[in-house]
Amino acid sequence: MTHSWWRLVLVGAACLAIGIAGTAGAAKLLTGKDIKDGSIGLKDLSKRARSALKGATGAQGPQGLKGDSGAPGGPGTSGSTAPSLVMGAIGVTAGSTLYAPPLGGNQTPTEATVQTPVPPGTGLTARDFSAAVRTAPGGGQSVVVAFRIDGADTALTCTISGSATSCTAPSTATAALPSGGRLSIRVTGTAGASSTNASWGLRVVF
Repeated sequence: MTHSWWRLVLVGAACLAIGIAGTAGAAKLLTGKDIKDGSIGLKDLSKRARSALKGATGAQGPQGLKGDSGAPGGPGTSGSTAPSLVMGAIGVTAGSTLYAPPLGGNQTPTEATVQTPVPPGTGLTARDFSAAVRTAPGGGQSVVVAFRIDGADTALTCTISGSATSCTAPSTATAALPSGGRLSIRVTGTAGASSTNASWGLRVVF
C-alpha cells in the first residue's frame, strides 16, 4: 500500500513537470526565423504597422521620349464661294457711244484704250447685270448699257427707254470671263436722249 502511494506521487509529479515545460515552450517569443517568407499579408498587420510602411514621395522621374506623330487628318470641306460685286459709272451723251472700263471712271469713244484684261486663274462668270441713269431718256428715246468681252456685247446688256430710269438683264443671262479676255462697258444714247450719268453693277462668281 505504501509503495503504491509513492508510485502515484512520482507519476503525478512527472506529469506536472511535463505540463509546466510545455507551457513554458508555448510562451516562447517568435522571431523572423520562425516565420516563413510570404506567409504574412498586409491585412495581417495593424493599421499603425501599415502606415509605417509608407515611405516619402520620390523625386520626379525624367521626361519620357517624344511619341510618334499621329496620322495626318483628312481634307476639310470646301468653303462657300463668295461673289464679287463690280460697279461703275460714266456720263451719257445724246447721239453717241462711249466706252469705259468695267469699274467706270474714264470714258472715251475709243474702246481699246479702256479695255481691262481678265487675270489668269480660276474660271469666273459674270451675272446679275443691271444699269440705271440719273435722268430718264425721254419719250421715244433710250440708253443702252452693255457689258462687253473682247469688243463684243454679251448677254449682260439692257436698255433704258422712255420714262424708265433703270433696266436689268434676264436673270438667266451670264458671261464667262476667259483668262486674258478684255472687258469694257458700252453706253449708247439715242439722238434725243437726255444727257445724264449712267451707272451699272454685276456680280462675278467662281
